[in-house]
Amino acid sequence: SREVARAQSWDALDSAHPLRGDMGDAVLGARELQAPVPLAAGRACSNPLVAQIAPGSALRLEDGIERLRRFNAGRPAPTAESVERAEEEEFDKLQAAEREEAERRCPSLRSIPRFYERRAKDVEEANSLRPRVLRAASLQLLHRKSMEELLDEEDLRAISALLKEESSRRRDTDSTSGVEVIDYEGFAKIGEELAKKGERFRQFFTPSTFLKFPRDKHGRIAIGLFYTFVVRKVNIRQTRWHVSQYDALGCGYLREKDMENFIFELIPTLPRLNYLQEEFYPFYVFTAVRRFFFFLDPKRTGRIRIRDLLSSQIIIELYELRQEDPLDAFEAESNWFSMQSALKVYGDYLELDADQNGMLS
Repeated sequence: SREVARAQSWDALDSAHPLRGDMGDAVLGARELQAPVPLAAGRACSNPLVAQIAPGSALRLEDGIERLRRFNAGRPAPTAESVERAEEEEFDKLQAAEREEAERRCPSLRSIPRFYERRAKDVEEANSLRPRVLRAASLQLLHRKSMEELLDEEDLRAISALLKEESSRRRDTDSTSGVEVIDYEGFAKIGEELAKKGERFRQFFTPSTFLKFPRDKHGRIAIGLFYTFVVRKVNIRQTRWHVSQYDALGCGYLREKDMENFIFELIPTLPRLNYLQEEFYPFYVFTAVRRFFFFLDPKRTGRIRIRDLLSSQIIIELYELRQEDPLDAFEAESNWFSMQSALKVYGDYLELDADQNGMLS
């Protein structure tokens, strides 16, 4: 409905500014080709300027530009606000029409709201526009929220520097343990100063966040604990943003092929898998994905909720491979996702495949 409303709103704006409509698109395209602009016979056009031209005729580029200049003389171009308002109005009209049609089919909806909506059947992604539109919309939403909420390395360094500066200025140090601490007044001051750089900082400097940490007899909290908390929250949100990009249906879960895409594209970013041969990638992906589904999909539904994925220890085990230093023998053996562990599993399968047909009986 949003896409239809957007198309209808643009059509409504054609008469106010023809460059936004059929004629403008044709002229701009012809400008690149330096060719006459053909007008399709029988094609309905809402633009009054284009409607004056006989169907099937061709308009020279210079004549078209001159007509547009005369028609647009004294007409202001539509602003972003007017475009968005027109889109919202068209969307409201579509919703009202759908509601009236539903009430006509079922009059009881006028007094009793609908409590259940039947879930739409999964469609074939390769042959349907709907999942691709949903994916594009979800990616745009994720990108916008990441820009608004996620902190980068520079932001974390700014928080660390301000915490240490405020603590040293007040000489806030626990004399018994030597731990740098800060009281709520300094905590709130840092929050207000960082909020000037962006609202994304404010979420970490709330009273409820301060009260989550143990306080000494003077009501102060340890700087190190708070900073570790911020880093972990940022890492979790970055991981959620990264994983959510593979939620092709936008339903909050990953299917098996979504997980395979996630793992496959993650491999080159893990330093501890630098020496993994590319020919081995498919088997490594299958090995890694099966571990996730074995523990996080006990009912064998073929999907894993992103919430369960982020709260599990399995994703933490996988992200241990982001470290630069190599794993020692014990860590490599105990980490299922290490290159050594994957090669060991692969070797065990080869030994069990006695007839070398690629299958186990």
